[in-house]
Amino acid sequence: MEYFHGMQTELAALLTAEESETIKNRRRIHENPELGGQEKETSALVRAEAQRLGLPVETVGDYGLIVRIDGIRPGKVVMLRADMDALPVNEAAENLTGPRVCCSAVPGVMHACGHDGHTSMLISAMRVLAAWREHFEGTVLCCFEQNEENIGGVHAMVKALEKYPVTACWGMHVYYALESGLLDVSAGPRLSACSTFEVDIHGHGGHGSRPDLCDSPITCGTQMIAAWEHYWTMQKHPADAVTLGIGQFVAGHAHNVIPDDAMIRGSMRFFDMDAGLRARKNLEHIAQTVAELNHCSVEILAPTGTIPSVINDAFWSKEAQDAVTEVVGEEHLGHCEPWYVSESMAFYMNHFPGVFGLLGIRNPELGSGANHHTAEFDLDEGALKIGVAATVNFALKVLK
Repeated sequence: MEYFHGMQTELAALLTAEESETIKNRRRIHENPELGGQEKETSALVRAEAQRLGLPVETVGDYGLIVRIDGIRPGKVVMLRADMDALPVNEAAENLTGPRVCCSAVPGVMHACGHDGHTSMLISAMRVLAAWREHFEGTVLCCFEQNEENIGGVHAMVKALEKYPVTACWGMHVYYALESGLLDVSAGPRLSACSTFEVDIHGHGGHGSRPDLCDSPITCGTQMIAAWEHYWTMQKHPADAVTLGIGQFVAGHAHNVIPDDAMIRGSMRFFDMDAGLRARKNLEHIAQTVAELNHCSVEILAPTGTIPSVINDAFWSKEAQDAVTEVVGEEHLGHCEPWYVSESMAFYMNHFPGVFGLLGIRNPELGSGANHHTAEFDLDEGALKIGVAATVNFALKVLK
């Protein structure tokens, strides 16, 4: 494609040369996926490339990396971030329309969320910016985060960044629901906050033939879930946009034994923190009330920590829109509704103003468009060059 509308030909040539490299690295990472906290080879790939370019590398945790690119003299600092981990999903041999261009070689492990694309785009942006460092002042920090899915690497990374006066931060997520090649860098809330919960129900078990002699935690749990659903549909204020997802209901070991205990786990997603707190308070109140009605007791575990919303800074979002328009054209600016998923990028953006873009990868002809975290998920590799170019130009605009 034509970058910078045919201007800035040297920088455009670097971006053009990276198109095939981005795809090559994406396929290499996709074929060799590693779960969160186990990203040894992916991290080694990034490190080897940084060392080849003569760039200093800082290890964060076991496999997280910060690669530093210094310009011709000191100046502002911009932070660019990608995540590296895969998921415990067994990849389907075909996407939505047919065979994939590449498949995981590790049974039961798959890049089902697109982090292979994120890492390969940042490697390419790093290569371009390293080649261009005689043309800018300041410092670019390329942060490759481990274990994003479990929020297992971000806090150490934020701690490691404290020594840098970061002016702005940037990240992207490929997005199945947006047309391929469009990039949404809109201001305001983009990804939801998340609060997990666990309710342990304690009853009195016994033989399955005499439920009348038991206080079943299973019966209690089913009524509890039904009461939550009733609250969510009939009693919660419509303005409190909070979703409820039940992920686990675990109880019992035999068909003819009523157990003593049961456990329910789930999550709530929201953009307004007050609405999230109100929903959690009511969820806990309902759990206590239903348990009492069933002669059971409950323990409600304190949340391990709410993941904040991803909220794009208004000023830097405008700069990001200009960066996209300048490098690939206004026709690649997209817009989509806020996404009800959560992302560790929120923790960086609580410390540094910045932008988190959503890069469209939906291409029905190529079979990409299945939801994230599914066995059929795939991405349109042709969109990755848009992400690389936008990353590079946003970094340069911050440093200016």
